[in-house]
Amino acid sequence: MRRLSMRIPLAVCALLVVSCAADPADVGSTTGTGTGTGTVPITALSPAVPTVPTAPTVADPATQTTPLVTDSATTRVDAFDPPCVEYRNSRTTYQLANEAALDAFGALPAEPTLQITLPVGRATATAGPVVPGVIEKRIPGGVLLAIGASGSASTQGSIVAAVDADGARRWVRCYADRIDGVFVAPASSVPTKALVEFAPRERTSDRTSKLADWKVLSLDNGSLVTTLTDLLASQGVDPGITLAGFPKTTSSSKIVLGPPDDTVIDIARDHMFVLDLQTFTVESIPFPPSSAGFPLFSAQIEFADSGELVLNTRLKGLPAVEAAYHAGAWTTSAPILRTAYVPRAQFAESGSGLIGFDALGHPIWRYDNVSPPQGEGFRIATSGAVTVVSGCFAVPDPKGCIPTSLAGIATKTGKVLWQIRGWHLVSAIGDGRALISGPSTIAGSATAGGVTPVAQAPGAQTPGEGPWLLIDTATGKLVDSSQQWADPNAFRTECCGGGEFEWVGREGGVVTAVDGTDVAIWYPSAAGLAAATVSLP
Repeated sequence: MRRLSMRIPLAVCALLVVSCAADPADVGSTTGTGTGTGTVPITALSPAVPTVPTAPTVADPATQTTPLVTDSATTRVDAFDPPCVEYRNSRTTYQLANEAALDAFGALPAEPTLQITLPVGRATATAGPVVPGVIEKRIPGGVLLAIGASGSASTQGSIVAAVDADGARRWVRCYADRIDGVFVAPASSVPTKALVEFAPRERTSDRTSKLADWKVLSLDNGSLVTTLTDLLASQGVDPGITLAGFPKTTSSSKIVLGPPDDTVIDIARDHMFVLDLQTFTVESIPFPPSSAGFPLFSAQIEFADSGELVLNTRLKGLPAVEAAYHAGAWTTSAPILRTAYVPRAQFAESGSGLIGFDALGHPIWRYDNVSPPQGEGFRIATSGAVTVVSGCFAVPDPKGCIPTSLAGIATKTGKVLWQIRGWHLVSAIGDGRALISGPSTIAGSATAGGVTPVAQAPGAQTPGEGPWLLIDTATGKLVDSSQQWADPNAFRTECCGGGEFEWVGREGGVVTAVDGTDVAIWYPSAAGLAAATVSLP
């Protein structure tokens, strides 16, 4: 169970928009017209939330079963309490038998597999404690944590630790500099290295960029094996000309590096470089012809669902693919562009209306009587065949978004599949599953394409009340009766009562919930792992 800890409130919470891997098939067949004429029956969800027993935990297995071997050149960083002291574990086997089995989002256990307590950070020797911030990445056999990381500018120093799935601390490394980013290939591809970005970045105004703050880290023992500058130079890439010191875009297994953002793109001179995080090899890619003469910051380049690089634009307020890097060249062929993304949905820029559209930015369905809720919180997320939406499914009340519902809509057709009354948070979504906050009143499947307002009980406007539920996004119903958690803080995100050090992330089937200095990591139930508690460093 997550404990409440120090939080730093945000003045403004960002809106959550998530894009996940495509689901295997669409679940709707009726095209919605936006007339709002359909009906969606409401039924009570059963069974009720059970009392969740506390899973047995064990203290750090590393201290019980095998000694810790201190590196010969031990580094100590006093920016944390307790201080960071480097060490590595003597055991040599840690990889789970089948990492690929952890890639799909599915049923989770009653309690976190790993409950990790982080040290408190310190800005100076005399300053008070600060929440250090953490970046978490799944690696073969466990997780990688960078402590004193992104968002914690006052922390002087950082810790990088590898923790095995059974709670054993594989190794710990200490650094005097803060960390801004960690990039690792998917664990199922069995990467051996990670790319770590240290702050501060060194940049100049004459198109050169020093990348000494980028390091390649060994996942085996945490040692820094080379700098990104040396790695690129060894492959014939001149980082002084081509790199800006931070990625332009990323996928799960690649990052794109390029010139500084204020560079006016010269097609003959400028290139992007795609770094493969599995092999650490670099591919040079030219900029799209249509980007010539524009500043780099205006070129919206990203990885599409297909895995290809695309240049995006906007068409009548909707995102659209302008060009795709396909078979070694940029193309504007409409059939190829349509394969880049599955259909998506978003709220209209005017604030009223929900629109489904294809990769070319062409609308395929629309509802005029659906608008986003007011204030902070979850808005919309697409998981392949289903788009999950929180919004006002009627003309909003001037005093607020009433009534509010969470709904599942077939992304290709606009068919409303289900609605849940009230305001609900969604902390993780993908692979046909979504973690949502209660209360637990679920709608049945819709039989028509219209969106109808859902009656709700008074006082149902507070998000995060009641249990957390893992639902099937095709039906809006529980995956099974075990997928309910009574603790309202189990998967709470930074919105609506949290701070910038409270967040939930998902890598495949592994879910991470961070609450200040408490990190809860949930491996899939099918992994059959015993629960463990860990204190770092």
